[in-house]
Order: sequence, then structure tokens, then C-alpha cells
Amino acid sequence: MMQSKFKQNGLSNTLVLTITVVLALVVAYAWLSSRTPDEPSVQVASPSVGTPSQQTQAPIELAPLPAPSEELARNYQLQGELPALSESDDPFKAHLRLLAGALPVTWLNGDQILQKIVVQVDNASRGELIYQHSPLVAPNGSLSVIDTAEDEVYLLDTSSYARYNLYADFMANLDQELLLAFYRYYEPLLDQAYIKLGNEPGSFRSVFARALGVVQDAPVVEGEIRLVRPLLSYEFEDQELEALTMVGKQLLRMGPNNTRKIQAALQPLHQLLSM
Repeated sequence: MMQSKFKQNGLSNTLVLTITVVLALVVAYAWLSSRTPDEPSVQVASPSVGTPSQQTQAPIELAPLPAPSEELARNYQLQGELPALSESDDPFKAHLRLLAGALPVTWLNGDQILQKIVVQVDNASRGELIYQHSPLVAPNGSLSVIDTAEDEVYLLDTSSYARYNLYADFMANLDQELLLAFYRYYEPLLDQAYIKLGNEPGSFRSVFARALGVVQDAPVVEGEIRLVRPLLSYEFEDQELEALTMVGKQLLRMGPNNTRKIQAALQPLHQLLSM
């Protein structure tokens, strides 16, 4: 059957991977694209007088998460005093290199990384995706559809799921204690970055838990996925699928096996942060 390219209109092809990078401090929720967009600096709104972000000079009080083993903390340098948020890029990049290994992570060449993370997570908590600050290099190839004998009906080409195997397998093999340890270590700075967007102190953890919940709630669809093309872009024929959040739709494009791996990898952290 003839194949045609599935136009994404610049949509990123994985919010989940952003959440993955966010959580593992490598990439979650949501994002690879079929092209590599420019990466402008995150614009953080300057708070007005009296906003919470100007009232938080003291350390933020958050309920402590379980501490990692001394050996793990020592091996990954997850000890000692955190840098100031404005000086966090270099130490964070060093940790990112340790975690990511061979994963192609574009954030190693960027700045304001923790600020980008909180923007991604905040959007993911509402099921939305943003594409200007995608952390990962787009996978090779393009998502495609297969023509059928029915007029204006297509099938999502399951062979394109394999484009995401690298990222899903990385998450499946990531040590859960290490994942939690990196989040625990950087949570105070993530919360500070979130406060600078005008939010309440200590609120980032609950937003993060909601973002993880969006990933966990996404359906896993086996078998063929039918598409229609009423106008210029493709839509899911099943209206329940078409009504999914952008995060849910992206997980569909990654395939059921990869979705299960990502959901399973993020479930323990989601449960802990939701307590």
C-alpha cells in the first residue's frame, strides 16, 4: 500500500520524553519533533511588587523525599549545597551527561534549563505541549500513514513506533532510586524556578504529580488506529481518541509497547509525589 507522510504541523513528537528528561533530569511527559526547532531563551515574567516570588528569600520548606543510599549519592555527586538558580546550568549539565549517556540531549547546549523544565511540566500538567524548548533531538524518519481501500480513511503506520524505542527503552532500564534521587536533589531549584513564574512556594511538586498523572491516564491502544482527513491534517477517526489531550495523542503515536514502558517507569515517582 502507498504510504504518505503524517503531517504534524510542527507538533513535537513526545511530551512524554520531555517529562522523562524532566523527571530523570535527563526528559517526561512531552518533546520530540519531526524537525529541530530553534531554541530561544525562556522568557520568565518579571514579578510585580508583592508577588510570592519576591517574598521567598528564605529556603523553601518542602516535605523531605526518601534519601538515596550514600553510595548512589556519592557516585552521582548528589550531595552538598545546591548552586543558586542563576548558576545552576553548568552543574546540571554535568549531571545530565551522567544520566543521559548516549541519548541525544539538545539541552546540553542551552541555558536556563531548570526554567525550561518547569515550563514544560506546567504545560504537561494540563495535557498541553510546547515545542520551542524540546530537550531531545528529533528521531530519524517521519511518522507515516497507510492508505486503505476506503475513501479518506488511513491507518497509522505501526512501523513508525520504532522511532521511539531508544527513549522508551532508556526509561524502562532507568534505576528507580536514581530517578528519585535526581528529582529529590534538584527539587528546591525547580520550585524556585516555578516561583519565578508567579506561583506559590512549594507548589511545583503537586504540578509535577499532575503532569505524571496525565501520562499515566493515557490509553494504551492495541491494533490498528484509523485516521481521517476532513481538511488538510489527519485526525483520529475514533472521537474518543481525537478528544484526548495532546499528551495522550503523542503517546498513541509512540505505540502501545513504548507507552507501557514509559508509564511503568514513571509510576513509582508519580505515586510518591502524589502522597
